[in-house]
Amino acid sequence: MLRHILFQTKKPFPILHTSVLKKKIHWNSYDWKRFDYNKEFNTFILSATNCILVISICWGFEQYFQNIKLIQKLQTDRSEILYECLKRCKTRSQDSRFSKINDNE
Repeated sequence: MLRHILFQTKKPFPILHTSVLKKKIHWNSYDWKRFDYNKEFNTFILSATNCILVISICWGFEQYFQNIKLIQKLQTDRSEILYECLKRCKTRSQDSRFSKINDNE
């Protein structure tokens, strides 16, 4: 009896039923006659070129900053080596002066 009351009409859920029937599926509604392969190919090439450009610019910045770090490291190493050499030369010159004085006595 309850079933007979709920499903009196031919369409049990009229709102859902009409919305499903009226909805168009995208690939069925597309007009393939207006599809232009050349335009799609050009768009793809342009997008790929833009992507490669952005990636190469980012890579270039990364390489630039790595080179700057390397140059700074080499400069500090060179400064340390120069400091050590000057320090050794200074101690040697002082030692040699004292040795000459001692030799003369």
